[in-house]
Amino acid sequence: MLFEGGKKSSRIPLNQEQVKEIIAYKKQKQLVAIQKLKKTKRYRVLNIFNVIAVIVYCEIIFCMYGPATYEVSTCVKANIDSYGEVINGKRSVDFMTIADQNQNRYKFYVGEYIQLPKPNSEFYIGKDYLLRKEIKVLVSTSEEEYIIWRITPLIFLGIFVTAITMLVFFNNMNMINYSLIAVSLMNGINLFYFIFV
Repeated sequence: MLFEGGKKSSRIPLNQEQVKEIIAYKKQKQLVAIQKLKKTKRYRVLNIFNVIAVIVYCEIIFCMYGPATYEVSTCVKANIDSYGEVINGKRSVDFMTIADQNQNRYKFYVGEYIQLPKPNSEFYIGKDYLLRKEIKVLVSTSEEEYIIWRITPLIFLGIFVTAITMLVFFNNMNMINYSLIAVSLMNGINLFYFIFV
C-alpha cells in the first residue's frame, strides 16, 4: 500500500461487476472442488459407509421395539435391584437383574409389578439381526419384553448420530471434504462402540 505523508491511503471499494466476478469465481472454484471430490474413491467409500452405519442404527432401534432373534437361556439367579411405587397394593419393580448359566448378567428396567423368575427357569434374550447385540429380555413371569439397561446409551447415540448424518446428507455437506470426513469419523467411532461394548 502506498503511504502519503505518513497516512494510509483509503481503500477503494469494489464496484458491482467486480463483486459479481469474485462471487462467480468462488462458485466455479467450489464446483470444481466438488467435481474433483466426487471422482475420488474416498468419496464413494465414505458415503457408502455412512449409509451402512445409518442402516445399522435403524435396524437396532427396529429390533428394540419390534421383532428380534431370540436365544433361550437358563436363569440361575434373579434379583430385584430397586423397587418403585405401590400400584394396586403391589410394589412395582424398577430394576431387575438376571444371571444365566454362563455367568452373564442382564439388568433391565421393568416399571411394573413382576414376580421373580425361579431358578432353572427359561428366559429369552433378544438380539438384533446384523450385529447380534443383546437388546432385550423376555422372562417367564411376564409377557412383556424388557430392554437391557446397558443398551440405552447405544440407542441414544444411534439416534443422535443418525440425526447428524441425515442433516449432513440433506444439506449436501457430504460434498465437502472436511464435513464428509468428520461425519464418517463420528459414525466409525459410534459403530466401534456398538460392536465392542
